[in-house]
Amino acid sequence: MNARRPFGDRIVWLFIGPHGLRLPWSILLVLMAIGAAQILSVVMLQAFGVHMQDVSGDSTTAIGTIKGASLVLASIIAATLFMAVIERRSLDAYYLDGPRAILRATQGAAVGLALIAMLVGGQIALGALSFDGLATIGQAALLSGVEWGVAFVLVALLEEMIFRAYLLARLARSFGFRGAAIATPVLFAAAHFSNLGEGLIGLVSVVLAGLVLSYAIWKTGSLWWAFGWHAAWDWGETYLFGAADSGAPATGSLMITHPHGPEWLSGGATGPEGSVLCFVVLALAALVVRFLPAKADAH
Repeated sequence: MNARRPFGDRIVWLFIGPHGLRLPWSILLVLMAIGAAQILSVVMLQAFGVHMQDVSGDSTTAIGTIKGASLVLASIIAATLFMAVIERRSLDAYYLDGPRAILRATQGAAVGLALIAMLVGGQIALGALSFDGLATIGQAALLSGVEWGVAFVLVALLEEMIFRAYLLARLARSFGFRGAAIATPVLFAAAHFSNLGEGLIGLVSVVLAGLVLSYAIWKTGSLWWAFGWHAAWDWGETYLFGAADSGAPATGSLMITHPHGPEWLSGGATGPEGSVLCFVVLALAALVVRFLPAKADAH
């Protein structure tokens, strides 16, 4: 029967499936949209006399991180909106809607900050991490904290929208949410693979964190709890405790901490995420998600 199908129908079948545009074309189209948005942004900036070196900065500083993340985030937002129009879907289909987004993000941030504090505290208690005083004080500390707060809001939103907005939703339509929730953390970890200080335990922690955040999206129906958790965790790890974040050091932290002893416990150059204690903390995070109100109960 397929052999007698009109040629035009076979061409349509090649591109369109039961879930709309077929998965390979969907991924290719969103990548092209991100690239086009990036190019358009650069052209527009240059038209106003702003060059790429002005918006690309050192990722070890808060201002540099803000510069680098802003352009990429704008491109991802534009591409996601483009795909919503092409696929004729609401933002809720990409986990970007949902009730009480600010409340969800605040709850996630509180849990993320509490858990990174628990992880660092556990390492200090076991002698795997030492507190060596304050790196900044007074107004400088406050300003740096705000700058890193803005930086990690942008970074968390960027990473969540890359891995747990359109991509998670599109893979879920093809493979089911469970399959997508397994695939996206692996891709998330692959993006961390090139970090110079990243190690095996750290990469496993990234996968586990991705699974927990995907679980939170499934439970709440949106990515806002996951976004808050992600931003607060990174802010606490980098600024508050002055530790490396997935192997990436940073400047302008509040505290000074140093790892000691075996890397499987201290995390070494990876930071707290490279410690096996992180597995325990992520298990607690999953337990917290287990008791979050489900989407139907969130109104």
